[in-house]
Amino acid sequence: MKKLLLCFAFLAAGVMTSWAQAQPKLVPIDQQKEISGKYYTVKIPEGWTARSRMVSNSCTFSMNESPYLTASPNVITYETVDEFKKKYEEKDYKALDNITVNKREFVVYELLEDGKYYKIQAATAVGDGSFQLQLMAGNSSLSLEKVKEIIEASVKTVLEKVTFK
Repeated sequence: MKKLLLCFAFLAAGVMTSWAQAQPKLVPIDQQKEISGKYYTVKIPEGWTARSRMVSNSCTFSMNESPYLTASPNVITYETVDEFKKKYEEKDYKALDNITVNKREFVVYELLEDGKYYKIQAATAVGDGSFQLQLMAGNSSLSLEKVKEIIEASVKTVLEKVTFK
């Protein structure tokens, strides 16, 4: 009986060790180089840091230097690009020229909120819904014109890092 219990104990220890070794080790959030979900994968751009894992269809990462932009990509399965456009036009966002990145056309809108907070929204069709990217600037001592220049350039930089599945 003792031999049987001892064999069982060794077998259980071996199974537990194998299971523990098979479990993926989570990379700390701020060390992630890419974030992947059901609809897309985004590689974190150089000079940016991941701030979340993929939750549902959304994640967040931010620029490490002024103007400390935050990027929030998301797939909204129940909102088409036309509904996206209508929503942001009703919120007084201004339409910018569409941009094409990796053979996908994105509609782009901007908003200057309270004369100091600059935001950009971009969207493209994904299935029956849309992929949406929000970029917004944090507090910065940079001029508003410089923040606008950086955020507009960053839209393309971030979108180039997205791969759709």
